[in-house]
Amino acid sequence: MYSLILTSLLSLPIFPLNPTAIDTLNSMNFHITAGVSSPSDFASAGPEFTLKYELLFYHPIVLRTGVEYNRGRVTKITFPKGDFHGFTTSAEILYYRGTDHLMGFVGMGVVYNQSYLNLDGNVADSLFADENISNVYLQGNAGYRFIFGLRKSRLWSFEIRMTDIRTNMVYQRDLGAYRYSIQRVRVRLSDFRLTLGYLIEL
Repeated sequence: MYSLILTSLLSLPIFPLNPTAIDTLNSMNFHITAGVSSPSDFASAGPEFTLKYELLFYHPIVLRTGVEYNRGRVTKITFPKGDFHGFTTSAEILYYRGTDHLMGFVGMGVVYNQSYLNLDGNVADSLFADENISNVYLQGNAGYRFIFGLRKSRLWSFEIRMTDIRTNMVYQRDLGAYRYSIQRVRVRLSDFRLTLGYLIEL
């Protein structure tokens, strides 16, 4: 009787004869991505490139660190015009589900951004001539991020990242005789980023 019941259960679709592919990742990955960042309250849209290291900490948790570079153009009338270069380091945790063929994941993390401004020549000259401003720069600051993405065949990735960073733009005025003053203006570098990536197993 027990053999008959067991045989009947094993013949049902809920007990497949061949095990299904489990949703797992490589234990370590080197992740290269390229994409575009959305316009922010500070700069225009621009390209982005990242290098990331991933560690499968414990199924289904992945720890990831990375270095990112993005470029934009400061076009807001409230800020001096010029080129914007952003360098960001990140530490993130991802939770994934799916199969070897297609996998989805969500995550969050903390970031630290250090950005640089290259003001247009005529803008820098005008600031110095009119207001004695000899230097304009952005302070480095930390922020946070949310991540949503898909992976295909353990090789390709598509991600949407939402980052929020609040920092200060600093205006340094030359007062002469080795004296200067500092003015800080609050700047929000928050944006959306869309990236395509390729994973290399380590």
